[in-house]
Amino acid sequence: MSKPVKDNTSIAYLWQDQALLITSEYKQYRINHSADLLIVSLEGSITFTTPCSSAPGNAKVLVVPQRQAINIDFNNYLTAIITLDCFGAGKQFIKDHFLFETVNNIWCEFHCENDFVSQLQYIYAERPENSCCRARLDQFLSQGSLPKLSMDHRIRKAMLWVLNDPADTLTNKEVATMLGLSEHHFMRLFKKSYGLSFSKFKQCCRIKAFFKGYGESQNITDAAHYAGFVDLPHFSNTYKKILGHAPSAFFHKNNPLQVMCA
Repeated sequence: MSKPVKDNTSIAYLWQDQALLITSEYKQYRINHSADLLIVSLEGSITFTTPCSSAPGNAKVLVVPQRQAINIDFNNYLTAIITLDCFGAGKQFIKDHFLFETVNNIWCEFHCENDFVSQLQYIYAERPENSCCRARLDQFLSQGSLPKLSMDHRIRKAMLWVLNDPADTLTNKEVATMLGLSEHHFMRLFKKSYGLSFSKFKQCCRIKAFFKGYGESQNITDAAHYAGFVDLPHFSNTYKKILGHAPSAFFHKNNPLQVMCA
């Protein structure tokens, strides 16, 4: 497949509990707060440093653990940023299909024997329908053969409440009471079951709802209210806390963001 021609559009695909962003505009990524990230340059090597780095590293593929401080310079290359699921299915795929060395807690790819990068190039170049994009990504990141993880039915119910209405303002205590649990027990059980705190899960769902609203309205204020944010400062603070950068990195007139939701 020939290398895709870059334009000034960034593409965000949202599917299941994961997301894919492909962009040539994003210059820096400083810290990842909420999920493991798979970062793939579709062109040359990107440069990264961590607080423990004695010198910058270079790689075309990185896996960055959640809450890992890192500074990445994408060198203006077309780059895909993929959130990996909390249960490690995506990371298991990477372990099975890539050879990595570990540098300061960052996985750096130095050999690959599959066409994962060509699939990402296709997604950027062809802008396929979301169902096609989802099928291609699921083929690589889940393989369809991973076991279903058991989860407490009360935690699953709480997750469904948030997924169905991310703008709901129920407190952690109110949700716990509705499930017949103490707040402390509920919070501990949720994080043990899902890997994130319930508060962080709600924030992630609101950010995803924002992207869905933005994809429909192309208006930041309307999309933020749709997702349940009180005002733009509330949205901006949560966005930066979850994604590690300010929303202004993408939402400006010179860099339209195309959003597609599963």
